Amino acid sequence: RLIWELEEALKTITGMPGVTLQPAAGAHGELTGIHMIRKALSARGDAREVVLVPDSAHGTNPATASFAGYRAVEIASADDGTIEDMFIEQDAIRDPFAQRMVMRSEGEGEDESFSIETVQIGDTQWMNFGDGDWMQTQMDETESLFDDELFSVDEFTASTEDQDYEYLGKEKVNGVRTRHYRMTLDALEMAILPGTSDIEEVVADIWVADESDLPEFTVRFTMEFKGEIDEGVQGTMTFTQDVYDINEKFTIEPPEGASETGLPDDVPMYPDATEFTSFAGFVNFHVADDVDTVTAFYDAELQSAGWTTDGDEFFPTWEKDGRTVQLMITASDDGGCDVMIMLEESE
Repeated sequence: RLIWELEEALKTITGMPGVTLQPAAGAHGELTGIHMIRKALSARGDAREVVLVPDSAHGTNPATASFAGYRAVEIASADDGTIEDMFIEQDAIRDPFAQRMVMRSEGEGEDESFSIETVQIGDTQWMNFGDGDWMQTQMDETESLFDDELFSVDEFTASTEDQDYEYLGKEKVNGVRTRHYRMTLDALEMAILPGTSDIEEVVADIWVADESDLPEFTVRFTMEFKGEIDEGVQGTMTFTQDVYDINEKFTIEPPEGASETGLPDDVPMYPDATEFTSFAGFVNFHVADDVDTVTAFYDAELQSAGWTTDGDEFFPTWEKDGRTVQLMITASDDGGCDVMIMLEESE
């Protein structure tokens, strides 16, 4: 009865629809809370995979995140508790070719935070700079950048002698059997490296895949810098690289709401267009045909789709259901012509 009355009193005070006193301890509360967060995110279609945990957090925090099915990623903090974090996540599929990259930086102020996301499927790439609008471009190459971003074993050992790094044994990391090595540089050794005069110590660890059916690659790499990491600020700066889901099946999808051409269904893309770019209602591309042929194509197609035009010969404006489409078709010095389509939706 006492617990029930306390729950009812807390409901009245906070105005919340329900209150529970069920978690019996702090760690229990953590787990209850993270399961509630996971359920709420999943219910709105925004499932997450990673929990960022400051290095100053309680020891149960990363354990709780892992127990709830998340990947716990530790981020460094200065001695005063402030955090500035740079986070990069990449997905890559070799066949059919697709890759995705998310880069986020989170500082104390809005000016110190930014977000960039790119998605490439085949030769089509979408980019978002954190403002919600996707820029779409056509890429000539379908070469994965994933391998280039990995910190290699050769880079770890190239400037060191065998006695400079220590073999720590075999460990299983991210589901892969690995060999673990560590290298430590003191202040005297750091003095010869550029930009490290205020760093007192660097510790680097690398875990190298050690399985017969996998190539030798870096499964995990960490580097920790201790000293003056910013002007007048003592602390620790940590760089961490992890490779997950090796040879697992997954898909990379176009961004939600992004179309293949950036054009609405009733505005056609010209056949065999190249050098394609789309951003915030502007669509540009190049075609091999001449201006008259392209103009005749859009006159026929837009009229057939129910658009009406003002008849301007050089810069026609088409209207339909409160929307407008403007066309600019100009001859290209390299042959063919360049097309710019400007879209304006009704308010």
